[in-house]
Amino acid sequence: MLVEKGKQDIYGRPLGSRYYWGCNGTVARQAVNLQVANAISPNRAYTNTVVSIVDHLLGRNVYDRSYITGLGYQPPMHPHDRNSGSDNIEQPWPGYLVGGGRTATDWQDKQSDYTTNEIAINWQAALVYALAGLVDQH
Repeated sequence: MLVEKGKQDIYGRPLGSRYYWGCNGTVARQAVNLQVANAISPNRAYTNTVVSIVDHLLGRNVYDRSYITGLGYQPPMHPHDRNSGSDNIEQPWPGYLVGGGRTATDWQDKQSDYTTNEIAINWQAALVYALAGLVDQH
């Protein structure tokens, strides 16, 4: 089902047209589910969908920007994170996955906007797993 939804989405996002607080975390967790499925029953379609998910998070999306600080094309500079916002360094801490828009077009890169630019450890964990799972695939 995730593979088919990913194929149907213009950006390869298996979540389809659903957007809500933290939806990028769900998208990253979908990669985890696909990698577990691939470990149980190897299928290149699972890995291809994971690659599409990572592509989406790194900038193949409606904003043409990465959702991961320090990575991808035009990454977020102002995550809702006290560590990045208070260290007097322009660049945010790298590797944070921001939550994304509550609709397809309302994400904004503002530190004060926790509803679209929040970070969360469970989203980071899913992102790390998604990326690590691709290392031995290529």
